[in-house]
Amino acid sequence: MTDTPHDRGWISKTLFLAGSPFLAVIVLAGLTTLSAQAQTFTVLHTFSGPDGASPAADLILDSAANVYGTSTGGGAFGFGTVFKVDRTGKETVLYSFKGGRDGGNPRATLAKDSSGNLYGTTYYAGNLNLCPDAVNPGCGVVFKLDKHGHETVLHTFTAGADGAYPTGRLVRDAAGNLYGPTRMGGDSSCTEFPGGCGVIFKIAANGHFSVLFAFAHAGRDGRHPWSGLMQDAQGNLYGTTPESGSGICCGTVFKVIKDGHETVLHKFTGAHTGSHDGWDSRAGLVLDAKGNLFGTTSRGGTFDYETVFKGGQERQRKCADQFRRSPDRWTALRRLSLGRE
Repeated sequence: MTDTPHDRGWISKTLFLAGSPFLAVIVLAGLTTLSAQAQTFTVLHTFSGPDGASPAADLILDSAANVYGTSTGGGAFGFGTVFKVDRTGKETVLYSFKGGRDGGNPRATLAKDSSGNLYGTTYYAGNLNLCPDAVNPGCGVVFKLDKHGHETVLHTFTAGADGAYPTGRLVRDAAGNLYGPTRMGGDSSCTEFPGGCGVIFKIAANGHFSVLFAFAHAGRDGRHPWSGLMQDAQGNLYGTTPESGSGICCGTVFKVIKDGHETVLHKFTGAHTGSHDGWDSRAGLVLDAKGNLFGTTSRGGTFDYETVFKGGQERQRKCADQFRRSPDRWTALRRLSLGRE
């Protein structure tokens, strides 16, 4: 996979991601308040291709203010990188994917343990005889990268019951278990290529891979999860799906407990019922200390741009904080208090 200057992005100094169809800006600056004070914007690194191209995932930060991330393209072989940028802006490529058994084209945010090992997924490669995608073959892998840059593949997806095309960030718990979603694979009754509506998987600290939950063909529990998972103190996992839940449209917010039982906390209905609660949720959730979940949908809402939703303790829905922004971009239009089990 080759890249062009239009595909490349740069890292700068704040904690948000802004971009256009051709470039991405990841900002890391000292925001001590939420006031309207002007902030200093500094470009820390500009990707040139060999050092990575088209970073698409969030960054993670260590205690020394180093940031770590992935690029979907570029690197020594053109299949993406894992990189580190220190506080001075020096970038180091920790690993360049070869697009073979080691994986290729990572799209998800990394996880990091206390020993400095990084964990992540690649969307393509692994077993090149499977998932003959038009862009790159292979169904993706889960990998570990140690602090010396040595990569170990923890699991290679097969597009069978184990899933295919991992997307969202991994969650790593205190026991060293990893959890994540795949967009496809799983339940074979879902006939979309390569079969399956996606899974939630677990890789135990001893390396054992298992599927906690496979999304079903009927779509009542959602399908094709896009974003990463959120875990609470009890080990419950939360996430969203952009599709199904109510026919073909509109997605779900779900909870999966340790034994793999799934509960749909909310089914988005879009504009079909007049509720304007949004649809097509592709972003991750955040969880506050009271157990409320917050997230976004990329479409829907009163003005059909986007919604910001909240899942609280009450079972009934109530709408609050409705506002409108410029119609030339997706933006938050509504915050909802949604039913929660």
